[in-house]
Order: sequence, then C-alpha cells, then structure tokens
Amino acid sequence: MKKIIFGLVLSLLSGHTLFAKTITITAEFTPSVTSPDNNKFTNTTPNYGYCAGGFATNCVNNGWFTVAFGISAEPSEAILAEDNVSYNMPSSTRDVVVTNRVSGTQRVVKFAINGFGGRNRGYGDQATGVNTGWSGGSWVNQPSGCNGSGYGVGDNNAYSWFWRWPNRNDTTVCSKKSTVDRGRYPTLEMTSFMYLLTTPNPLEMDDGVYEGQISYSVAGSGAEINVGGPKYQTSDNQLIINFELTVTHEMSVRPLETGTVELHACQTGKICTAAENKINWEKSTVTNIPPELTAESQFEITSSGSFTTYLSCEVNAGDQCGLRSVKTGDVVPVKTLLTLPGNIQTTSGSAVRNLLMKNVKDTSYAFFKTEHFEPGGKGKFHFEVDKQDVAVMKKNAPDEYSGVVTVVFDPQVW
Repeated sequence: MKKIIFGLVLSLLSGHTLFAKTITITAEFTPSVTSPDNNKFTNTTPNYGYCAGGFATNCVNNGWFTVAFGISAEPSEAILAEDNVSYNMPSSTRDVVVTNRVSGTQRVVKFAINGFGGRNRGYGDQATGVNTGWSGGSWVNQPSGCNGSGYGVGDNNAYSWFWRWPNRNDTTVCSKKSTVDRGRYPTLEMTSFMYLLTTPNPLEMDDGVYEGQISYSVAGSGAEINVGGPKYQTSDNQLIINFELTVTHEMSVRPLETGTVELHACQTGKICTAAENKINWEKSTVTNIPPELTAESQFEITSSGSFTTYLSCEVNAGDQCGLRSVKTGDVVPVKTLLTLPGNIQTTSGSAVRNLLMKNVKDTSYAFFKTEHFEPGGKGKFHFEVDKQDVAVMKKNAPDEYSGVVTVVFDPQVW
C-alpha cells in the first residue's frame, strides 16, 4: 500500500502582524589547569551597543555587559509638552529551562533584563533637540526609579544614553517628560540591553550544548517591554532570546603501572611483596588455611564532570570478573574495588574508597561527581580473591589462573 500524504495550507487572518527579533546569548565552560577552582561559565555573547562603544572602559570598570536589543522605535505622532517618553524593563528574575541536545538533561538558568539604552535621533533646534527640553535635563540624567550609567554622548541631533533598573520587578517605569512641543522625535535606534544571568554549576552538568528560550512582548506601551510609551511604535512586537550553554568536560585516566598485575597471597586489604607471597603460601600449606590473594594498580585521573564506572570482563563470574584455570577451565571470581581522589565523590558527598565494582553499567550504584577540577588526581584498583575461592584453586595445584579486567570510565551517564 502506498503512503498517501495530504498537504494542507492553513492561513490565519489577523489585524496585527507579529514581527519578532531573535537574539542568542551564549556561554561556555571548559576546565582550566591554570584555574582549577573555576566553576563558572564564561560569557561568549558578542558585546554590542553601549558597552561596545566609547563607554567600554566604564563598563569594564563596573562589570557591565550589553548585547544587541535590535528593536527601534519612533513616535506615531508629535511629542508635546507634558508628554512622557517612558521605558519599562522586565527586571524580575525568570527561570529558563535549558535542555541538553543529546542527553535531554534539563537545568534552570535565571535571567533578568536590568538595563536598556540606545541613541535618540531628531531634527530640532537648540530649544527642541533630542537632548534639551526634558525634565531633569539631559538624557544622561536618569529619571526617578532608574540608575544612570554616568556617561552619555552626542548633541541635539543624536544622543546616546543608557539606564539601569536596580529593582527586581516588572513595574518600575522610567520616564522623561518633555517640557516643550516637538515633532515626531526623538526616534530610538542602536538599542542594547544589560542582563543578569545566573547559571548552574557546570561541574554538575553533562557534556554538551544546553538550549532554552524566553520571549517578551514589546510595544510602545502595554507590553512586557515598554519602549517609548503610548505614542511610540516599535519595529518588532516580540523579543525572543535563545540561550546556548556549552559544557566541555575533561576526562582522562592514565595507569601508573603497565603490564600484568600479579595476585599475591596476603592478608585482607593488604598488599604483599613476592617474598611475602612465598612465605604466606608456605604457611597455608602447613596450616591448611588458604590465604587471600590481593593486588593493586594505581592510576591518575583528571575529571571535571560526572561519570560512572563499570567492568568489562574477559570472563564473567556473576556480577564480577573471573579468573579461569589453564588446567581445568574452572572460573573463580576476582573482586575489583575502586578508590578515587578526594575531589571526586558520590552523589551524597561521600568519598569513594574501595567501592566494589560490577560488570554492568548501573548509575544508581556507581555514579560520581567532580566537586572541583584537579588534574592528575591519584586513584587505585584493589583486587581480591576470597579465601574460599583460593581453596578451590588449590585443589588442582599446580595450576595457573588468569583473566583480563577492563575498567570503563564512562561520562555518558544518561
């Protein structure tokens, strides 16, 4: 049977056309050997507007950053004496969910617009130009409710300004009242805004790109973002802000010993030399009490994110790896216990000390998070064969048991 596809064209008639301006805010995290304590994102959004121009030094000194708003506005009729040119920014903090493109893991960032400015343009004379004839004087002087930036530049034909919203609410309206009649100006262009962005701890986030979005309605008045007031028309009716947070973790493991790991007869939890191994086997022959077999292998690990670990075995023995007899083919289990450096902990904040590993990937059992970045932290594997299994091995002595144990460090935790 053929697949039948119906194509339908739908139309919606409306008296208002919606134009949206879309911008993207980006930030990234990559661990640094020179700054191992860093657990903050770096802002990678292009700087634009007030803080990218002649006021860049002022912004750097105050820790400010502005991005393109990209929406212009102009009066639909003449601005008269006693008219207010008003602005209102949604300065309350809003939660934005960002989702990992691959894993689907979600986190929340907190966002607020806390500053806005642009360049006024007009064609007046010294009495009615864009920067004269306003209550409170020049546009560098912020109205009540807002904070100024301290700097403005221009003349009566074009004047750049910037105000800041100190209160975390959506109700603070900052207005300049005209004291004279003027034409259909000032128009507003080259707009930019300042924002607050609070991000999660990247050390607790998966690798990858996290995406989210928030939108605000924009108008001369009556919208979430009010630009100009009731006599103004904006070039766009909506501001859409996309968020892209990129996390690039580091994960590397380097063994400190190479070659075959030999298990020696020893006491529980101890490591014995070859000479001690020989003595302990001789004792067990006399006492007929089998010893425990132990060995250790050390490694260096560099990690900045979360990961899980599990075993991949040449020979499986239940949920452990096994050693196989060359003579009989019998298999005995060998325990693999994991110890990690102190900067890597369990989800409950406990140290990882001699955790018994399994040959299945189980993040509910073995899931670790990096508390702080520490290049080259020391860890170890401790191997044990229990006494009762050594007793089985002795039945067919002399014999040789061997097996390959592969430990997988997996940052793909989803």
